[in-house]
Amino acid sequence: RGVWPNPVTGMARVRFALPASGEVMLALFDVQGRERRRWSFRGEPGEQEYSFTDLGDLTPGVFWLRLRVGALESGARLAIVR
Repeated sequence: RGVWPNPVTGMARVRFALPASGEVMLALFDVQGRERRRWSFRGEPGEQEYSFTDLGDLTPGVFWLRLRVGALESGARLAIVR
């Protein structure tokens, strides 16, 4: 589970496990806490993988990816480089 590749140059993937079906919300925040991207989709129980294809236009730096499904929340740090 986690984000790869890390550091990211434009496209990344995140892998996670869900205990039950639900609406998945992924949000990407910069170091100032500003939300830079948001994705949502329906997830099913078990291992999931989601690809991000639109990160190349962000300023290089460190970001925080937050995953939320219902009351469950998790996060991962990722770096965007050129």
